[in-house]
Amino acid sequence: MQPEAIDLIAERSTTALQIHEHLAKVLEAGHATAERPISAALVESILTNDHSAWVASITRHGYDVRSLSDFLNIKQAEVKQLFAGQMDPMREQELGEQLKVAGCQ
Repeated sequence: MQPEAIDLIAERSTTALQIHEHLAKVLEAGHATAERPISAALVESILTNDHSAWVASITRHGYDVRSLSDFLNIKQAEVKQLFAGQMDPMREQELGEQLKVAGCQ
C-alpha cells in the first residue's frame, strides 16, 4: 500500500473500528482490481462512497435530524433521507460539501 493511501485512511478514520473497516474495504477492492500497491486514488474512491462513516461522524458530533435541518436550512424529511442513504447522490454530495466547509465532517 502506498504511503499516501495509508495517510488517507488514517485521516478519514476516527476510531479503531473505522480503521479496520476501511482497511478491509480497501484491501478487498485492491484484490478485486489486482492493484498493487494500492494507490491513494483507490482509497479515495472507496472512502468517498462510504456513506455510513460520515453519517456516524455527524451523529457522534451531536447532530440530530432537527439540528441538521436547522443548520443546513433544509426540511427534516430531507435529513432523514440523507441518513437513510436514500437521497439523490448529487444532492447528498452538495450537502456533504456544506458540512465539510462548516467542519462537521
